[in-house]
Amino acid sequence: MNVMLSRNGNVVSLLPRVFSRRFAATKAEEVSKKDDLDIETLNEQFYLVPKGTPGLTEEEIEQKRNKSRLNASHRNILFDKRPEYDEIQSFHTSVRYKRRMVGRYGMEASDVPIGIAWPTKDEVADRKEYESLLYPETIHDMWDKIAKKNIELAESIRARDEAVGQNLKKLDKWIADLNAKVAKKEAEMLAARERKERLIEEVRRHFGFKINPNDARFKEVLAQKDKADKKQQKLAKKEARQQKLLAKIAKSNQEKTKGNKSQDSEVDKDAE
Repeated sequence: MNVMLSRNGNVVSLLPRVFSRRFAATKAEEVSKKDDLDIETLNEQFYLVPKGTPGLTEEEIEQKRNKSRLNASHRNILFDKRPEYDEIQSFHTSVRYKRRMVGRYGMEASDVPIGIAWPTKDEVADRKEYESLLYPETIHDMWDKIAKKNIELAESIRARDEAVGQNLKKLDKWIADLNAKVAKKEAEMLAARERKERLIEEVRRHFGFKINPNDARFKEVLAQKDKADKKQQKLAKKEARQQKLLAKIAKSNQEKTKGNKSQDSEVDKDAE
């Protein structure tokens, strides 16, 4: 028996389901056997499109296809078209805004004469006055100034290169002078150290016994020896300067004597 129990315990027959499936299969076979299946016939049969319904216009179709929920102006901006404002803002009526629309969307998107894109005589005069105040110099004057600046820059570079070349020629002399200065400094430091050691040794010989250099007596005698040594060196330098001056005077006298003798010989020759 074609029966079954449901979840709530009731007995359900399977015959209606079997009959419905067989009936649907039979109908499908009948439809498939038809060779000349017509869409219009099906529409009339199943009432998909009622008779006498007029077709939709392109505008209505576009409205139904528009699911973005954007207003017309914003949707035009999305598709790079001129926004259709109803002049809801004050700037929509300004010349600047209309010029911008012409420049962005072309002549066909303009609702005003294309001549609005050109400045008026007053605007041209104002612009000329503004540029004359902002740029008082002409283009030729600016070119001359730039050329002069470039010439001065090239001259400064040339002078710097020349100075570098001259310094390179003096480099060997500078190195020799530096080495001589360093050697002189080292010699002075060595002489000062030897002098200090000599004075310390003289002080030790003065006492005749080994004494601590930090002792007050040692420091006193060392100061006396240092003072006497400096005085002696000063006298030696003074004598050296005097000897140098005397030698210079003697040399000058010799040159004068030679000059006088040469003049006398020339006078004698002229007398003969």
